[in-house]
Amino acid sequence: MEAKIKSLLIVTVAAAFFVIMPTGSSAKETVSGVITDKIDRPVAGVRVRLFDSDATSADDLMAPPAFTNDTGYYKFHYEGRHWDTAPHGITKWRPDIYIKVSAPVYGRCDNGEWNADANWEYLDQSRVFSDHKIAEDLVINLKLKDYPADITSETFVRGENMWSEVDFFFHYTAFGCAQNGDKVSWSGTGIGGPPTRQTRCWVSPNPKCSASDQERIRALGRAPYPTEPQRSQEPLQTGTEPHQTPNR
Repeated sequence: MEAKIKSLLIVTVAAAFFVIMPTGSSAKETVSGVITDKIDRPVAGVRVRLFDSDATSADDLMAPPAFTNDTGYYKFHYEGRHWDTAPHGITKWRPDIYIKVSAPVYGRCDNGEWNADANWEYLDQSRVFSDHKIAEDLVINLKLKDYPADITSETFVRGENMWSEVDFFFHYTAFGCAQNGDKVSWSGTGIGGPPTRQTRCWVSPNPKCSASDQERIRALGRAPYPTEPQRSQEPLQTGTEPHQTPNR
C-alpha cells in the first residue's frame, strides 16, 4: 500500500508540473498597451511589432503586427514557448520583450532627401523587459517623443540662402538658412564644384542660423562662383618665329 501511495504522489506531482508549464501549441500570453504622441494624445492606426531581444542572434518577431485603435490601444497574443537559450545550452522560458512602432506614410524624408517610395516611418521603441515571466501578462505603454513630426522642405540657392564649398577632392559640405530660421547642414560628392541649388527636407526644429552663417552666405553672393581654370589662349610656342607676310 505504501508503494502505491508513493507512486500516486509521483504521478500527481508530474501531472501538476506539466499543467503549470506552458506548451508551445496551446499557451498564449498577452502584451498590450497604449501609444500616445508627444503631448499625450492617443495615436491611432500605427503599426506595433513585438520582439524578443537576443544578444547573440537576430531578434525574434513574437507575433504578427498589431495596429492601434482610435484610443491608441493595441494587444498581442504570443506563444508561451522556449524563447531564449542559456549560454550552457539549456533553454529557459522567459523572453526579453520590447515593441517597435511605425506610422504609415506616403513618402518620407531620408537623410535630407524625399523618398517617395517609402510606406512606413519608424517612430520609436520601448525599453526591453528582460526575462519576463510568461505566466504574467505585460503592459507596455509608449509615448512617442518625436511624433507628430514637423517635416519641412525648401530649395536653397548658393549665395542667396545657401553656403557650399568643396573640402576634399569631389566631396563638399553645405548648409542652408531656411525661412523659419533653421540651419540645415549636409554633405555629399559631385563633379564640377559645390552645388549651386538643392532642395532639402528635414524635421523641425533644427539649430538656428547665426549672424555669421548669414554673412558667409552673403560673401559667396559677392564672390564669383569657382570654376575650373581656363586654358591659355596664347599661341603654342614651337621655338620658331611665326610666319610673317612681307609688306608689298
